[in-house]
Amino acid sequence: MKSFDFAWRSPYGHIVRLVEELALSPGLVLDIGCGTAPLAEQLAERGYQYLGLEIDEEAIALMIERGIDARWLDLRKHETLAAEIVELVAGRPVAAILMLDVLEHIPAPNDFLAALRTTTTQLGRPPLLMSVPNATHIDVVAKLTAARWDMRPSGLLDQTHVGFFGEARLTEMLAGHGWRQMAENDFSLDPSDQHFPADLAHIEAQTNLGAFLRAVREAADDHAIVNQFVRAYVLLETTPRAPEADTSPAPFLSVAMRTTGDREIALLDALTCLAAQTDPDFEVLLAVHHHDPARAELCRQLVSTFHPSFAFRVRVLEVVGGGRSRPLNAALDEARGRYLAFLDDDDLVTGDWVEQFRVGAERRPGRIVRSASADQSHALRSGPLMPYEPTGPVAVTRPLRFDALTHYHHNETPICSFALPMQTLRSLRLRFDESLAVVEDWDLLMRTSTWTGVVDTEVVTSLYRRWDAVEGSLAQHDAQVWDVAREAVLDRLDAGPVLLPAGTVRRLASNAAHYRIEDATDPRVAALEAQLAAFENSQWWRLTAPMRRVGTVARRIARRVLRRT
Repeated sequence: MKSFDFAWRSPYGHIVRLVEELALSPGLVLDIGCGTAPLAEQLAERGYQYLGLEIDEEAIALMIERGIDARWLDLRKHETLAAEIVELVAGRPVAAILMLDVLEHIPAPNDFLAALRTTTTQLGRPPLLMSVPNATHIDVVAKLTAARWDMRPSGLLDQTHVGFFGEARLTEMLAGHGWRQMAENDFSLDPSDQHFPADLAHIEAQTNLGAFLRAVREAADDHAIVNQFVRAYVLLETTPRAPEADTSPAPFLSVAMRTTGDREIALLDALTCLAAQTDPDFEVLLAVHHHDPARAELCRQLVSTFHPSFAFRVRVLEVVGGGRSRPLNAALDEARGRYLAFLDDDDLVTGDWVEQFRVGAERRPGRIVRSASADQSHALRSGPLMPYEPTGPVAVTRPLRFDALTHYHHNETPICSFALPMQTLRSLRLRFDESLAVVEDWDLLMRTSTWTGVVDTEVVTSLYRRWDAVEGSLAQHDAQVWDVAREAVLDRLDAGPVLLPAGTVRRLASNAAHYRIEDATDPRVAALEAQLAAFENSQWWRLTAPMRRVGTVARRIARRVLRRT
């Protein structure tokens, strides 16, 4: 029998705070699988009656000695569970059902939750308050990468646990039986009881490996250091039906197109390029970023002029507010494709744009796929039929292959020339940073590439238009805006570990002089040099010079003797 005392800094204390926050109606608190009832006195002080249900007879005897109402119950008997609990409650109004550290001990949790639903319904649907250990705590996750799974007498990996839960599994399982979360007060612990051995680099946040693993885990959700999920649920009258799954096959590529709807000719050109793709396995999310719904309607009419085989693959999204990144995030949220590519309404692509992205994705699954891009200068002109004209030749000015080190200095990959793996974006919660006025595409490219790497098709598939006058973003924002945004991106990248692609070490080594971190003007260096000079000029150092010379001669003689023997 395990016995735990009440403590405020524990899941028990967090449950009591949750009870206070919910301001439950007076009545009976039913504590299922209560152990030795560490919460009984705390709940009694707050005016609640208490009934503890437990299978361990020794624990029941201890509770009765403390004057606690405790009864025997076997939670494995799902068929009779509801009837037995209702009989024990004996008609008293139930304020809440508690279930602390129970679900992970249940061999058939779905059968148990179905029986608990019946029980809760018959008791008038009181709220359910639970605590469940988080098996996706950073310490557990990091140790798995070291091939360690350390079961212990208690804690996150208690040796009596038969089920293990992360937030997604817990939420999905309860929702499937009709419970909707109404409050939370999770208990965090960093380090946890799994933070051992102390010198294991995987779990120590100050090591390079530990910092990297922590960054990966924290990117997935906000519960990396949650030790126990402490949640309150309400049981719905009817179990909500799961939304019907979209049985249509997901496209290979989702194309996020942002427009303000005021460049009809340019948008028509861009859509025409997409309609002419050799690989039709894509969808287009045309995000119209404007407060006037009429702009979106004009875009819908423009799309309708295309053949239905293309038009039906275009969805028009109305986006209001926010900056340049808002429409891209709106499209990202709606995307169904395996990969996500981007096309501004003033850029053009070749007919094999989608096809080349697929070639790269099949060659190196999971990586960013990058094709090459050409540039051409354009200028606005008067006239309704052709509102702009090229002012220079088409030129390929960027390298065909992605170089990570160069990209940390400046971007050589226009937004129309790369496709991101959607699973990585979703699992690491990668999105455009809407606080950036510019360089939002460079920011997301670099944050994603550090995890995935890049595969190059080395084929030119897009034309990036450079505007000579006020039309482009370079002219719309002054140099300070660009500098501030660039520094913000670098600060974020520099705040955590960076994973560099294979082949980077030799490049760094060959340029060691360029990358040396040494500054002769550093006052700390000057201070150390002054201390050394003072030491060498000291009277003690001069007086001991003969002894040092004798020692040097003696060492030479000793080495000669050893070589002869």
